[in-house]
Amino acid sequence: MNNSTYIWLTKFLNKEANIDDLRSLELWINNPDNEFEFNEFIKANAIANDLMGDYDLEKAKKVFLKNVRGERIKNFPFHKVAAAVVVAGLFLSMVFIYNDWGSPSEEVVGIEKSNPVNNMLPGSDKAILTLEDGSSVALENDVDFNSDKVDSDGKTLKYKNTSGESSTQEIAFHTLTVPRSGQFNVELSDGTIVWLNSETQIVYPVKFEVNNPRSLTLKYGEIYLDVSSAENHDGSPFYVENQYQTIEVLGTEFNVKAYGDGANIKTTLVEGKIKLKASDKNHILLPNQQFSMNKKKGTYTIATVDVYDDIAWKDGIFSFKDESLEEIIRVLSKWYDFNVEYRGDIDTSEMFVGVMRKNQDLSEIMENFKNFGIIKAYKIEKNRLVLE
Repeated sequence: MNNSTYIWLTKFLNKEANIDDLRSLELWINNPDNEFEFNEFIKANAIANDLMGDYDLEKAKKVFLKNVRGERIKNFPFHKVAAAVVVAGLFLSMVFIYNDWGSPSEEVVGIEKSNPVNNMLPGSDKAILTLEDGSSVALENDVDFNSDKVDSDGKTLKYKNTSGESSTQEIAFHTLTVPRSGQFNVELSDGTIVWLNSETQIVYPVKFEVNNPRSLTLKYGEIYLDVSSAENHDGSPFYVENQYQTIEVLGTEFNVKAYGDGANIKTTLVEGKIKLKASDKNHILLPNQQFSMNKKKGTYTIATVDVYDDIAWKDGIFSFKDESLEEIIRVLSKWYDFNVEYRGDIDTSEMFVGVMRKNQDLSEIMENFKNFGIIKAYKIEKNRLVLE
């Protein structure tokens, strides 16, 4: 381990790391060439924290990386990209205040709460499950659903592992639809876990055929997948398909964003390796790379990105980097379920960097937009947000 890495780790453990230290540390952790050194460090750190005995090395590594990212959120400043300067105190109510090891606290600073007559509450766990016979089941908090194939506690849908069963029956498919202001996750019969963001729909088999490729179709929206390794399924690959591309997976974690109202489809790889076929070409993605394709033009770019900005939504956080006000409002509209109307001379193309919690009321966010001069005024009427 070189001296720079030792300094980053030491500063992190002593809670003295700044944003540059944390970014460098995360890049070092995600570099496959450093896997052995990182594994040895995790083992030593686990022992130091009384985790001796039967502990999961991979889980410990993920927890450590999550803590690094959590500290990054705590130290992340909000600023206007266009002005290229930090605006002191901007969006303070949106910043996550972290306790030890990245645990979110309820403490929020710098906010003056308003109490408008109309408000919009944040979204919740909810989805519609369409069964093979065409009937539908509403899934939501505190409502259980159980059948011979799948169980739900209102937050998670879990399919029963029937991969070893022999059957001559035709494979049944289910459709899971998450509406605006909703989120949900599902564990497929092979153990693959899928997180669904607001306004998302996927189609998948109730069980996967033995010795055949596994597949899932993203009709629209955004999903994050933790794919059960092909090694656990006799080498059977996993495919994620949408209208514009096919992704082949051997066991990995990645995010796919394919909303109908977005100009681009973005596939972001967190761990492992994927082969993506788009525009009649195959592309290999490595960790921390993002494939962004323009749906109309068919053009694409492959760039190294900070993956956390693209996957934070599944952990209850909105993380924006170099995003326009218009795009930020578009993301918020899906979570709070509103239509927006712009009045006056608002510059919707102005770019921002920042982090906010998903569990805030919309009025809290809008008050801060107003207090810091991003908008002059706002009005919330039923499912409509007016910005001036």
